[in-house]
Amino acid sequence: DYFPVLLVKTAELDPTKNYIMGYHPHGIISCGAMCAFATEGCQTLSLTGSSFSTSIRSMDKDNSSGRGFSALFPGIERRLITLPQNFVTPFLREYLLSMGCCDSSRYTFRQNLNAEEGGRAVV
Repeated sequence: DYFPVLLVKTAELDPTKNYIMGYHPHGIISCGAMCAFATEGCQTLSLTGSSFSTSIRSMDKDNSSGRGFSALFPGIERRLITLPQNFVTPFLREYLLSMGCCDSSRYTFRQNLNAEEGGRAVV
């Protein structure tokens, strides 16, 4: 992996509830957040449950089934939140939308966190 990113699971999340997740460092250049939450390319490590595993999953480049957010938190749909100004630039807007990003407006948070079916996470 050229740009290694490791997503670590420290708690089980109920897929019927909605969540707000934080990411640090945040700011203008959030490459780690994009890799961990907007793609399925990051390596994963689970520190929960009876199957406590200290090994990093999916080190084999040919096996991508255990990689990414969805492998650690099945049933939870995540949305990476960013500044509304990022959606003004042509082509950047389309790229961010294709990755599932949303603007950081009050409406976006309410829409995602008030979803009755649950299983939403805003980062």
